[in-house]
Amino acid sequence: MAFAKGNNLGGRPRSELSFRAMLERACKQDNGKRVRMAAEKLLTLAADGEPWAIKELADRLDGKAGQSIALELKKRPAEELSDAELLHIAAGRSVRAAEKASGESESDRVH
Repeated sequence: MAFAKGNNLGGRPRSELSFRAMLERACKQDNGKRVRMAAEKLLTLAADGEPWAIKELADRLDGKAGQSIALELKKRPAEELSDAELLHIAAGRSVRAAEKASGESESDRVH
């Protein structure tokens, strides 16, 4: 069974299932009474010092904190690269692709 692009398994567009869409729909029901009650409960829990409630409020008000990723690249002089690796680099492909193609990994080479 094929699904239309952008739809979930139930056939509904993903945009209908977004948190914002569900919240807007809930606000229209019973004049938003339940949504206001939930917000009040969250505020009360945060005011009482509940860590997860404080974090949830901060995430919703300020946005989630960005994550940083440290990446260390090991650069090798061209003289240490194999012909296959140099050809892949010249073709705009990665050295990893050359390693896969040749079956050789960095740990297999003797420096």
